Amino acid sequence: MQAPTAPVAQGETVSQSEIENLLAQIGSGDALPVEADANRPKTAAGDFQQRHDFPPLSLFSIAELRKLRMRHEEFITALSARLSIRLGMEVNMQMSKLETATLEKFVDGLANPTHVTVLKMEPLLGNCLLDIPLRLGLSLVDRELGGPGVWQDEPRELTKMEVGLISHVVETILSEWCAIWSDLLDLRPVLISSENNGRFIQNIEPKTNLLVLGMELQLGATPGEMQLGIPCSMLEPLLFKLSSLKEKGQKPAIARATAPVNWNPVLDDMEMQLTAELPELKLTAGQLAELKAGDIIPLPPEMVNRLRICLEGTPKFMAVLGKDNEQWAVKIVEAIKP
Repeated sequence: MQAPTAPVAQGETVSQSEIENLLAQIGSGDALPVEADANRPKTAAGDFQQRHDFPPLSLFSIAELRKLRMRHEEFITALSARLSIRLGMEVNMQMSKLETATLEKFVDGLANPTHVTVLKMEPLLGNCLLDIPLRLGLSLVDRELGGPGVWQDEPRELTKMEVGLISHVVETILSEWCAIWSDLLDLRPVLISSENNGRFIQNIEPKTNLLVLGMELQLGATPGEMQLGIPCSMLEPLLFKLSSLKEKGQKPAIARATAPVNWNPVLDDMEMQLTAELPELKLTAGQLAELKAGDIIPLPPEMVNRLRICLEGTPKFMAVLGKDNEQWAVKIVEAIKP
């Protein structure tokens, strides 16, 4: 190796040959001598390396992330109530994370095996992913079948029948996500496929950037975290509409359309008990003691406007009493909030 040219003192003139000699050393890979640093890592060949860890960069601005966080907090609140009604038990949910990541990084963080649903939100372009850990998924299936919603055994892969059952819960989750954007765009969830290993997903490019929403869920005694991965490109039309409304001085509609009810046609012929109950009427103990067959109990007129409609003993609606084609009937006026 040719010795490097000595540094040129200030004020000296550098000849053309010296410049060419220096460029030749750089082009051939000969490095100028440097003083070794004992704290810097070395490779097997003795070269020094410096490793830098850069924080991940978000593809959204601070304002866009704030809008997305607000929408998804609303989504989690609504979904918690929707799942509580569907499953007939309290379901507590909260946001655990909202960040951007590539599909590769998202898949690397999934358990193996797990239950991943590939889906799309028509008419938006691109495919989304919903990950449900196996223990949580099996607990949801158990509750769908009328059980307590607890899976105590070692988690295992879902059978085809269990995948079909949990798909109804998945549709509930997705329809609720579509509902939070109903003031901007009419979205329709479509299930494409499901996998038990994130590495088997073939409908999305590995370098696709996703907005990853983590949702911690407490189903009775079963905790778990679901993750929804949405391509960032899919959210751009929605964010554009939000920005357009702001520029025009308009506000998105606060009231959102009720999400379509997902129904399993297998349950069409199942008979369920429906009852209509009048509000409570207070009587004294003396009046109760004097009651006998044939007595008439006068009812206040407003009572017939406050009937409760119960499904299998659970109050679901408020209704008014009336007649339809000479038959007694009730008209539902509002749903009872859980």
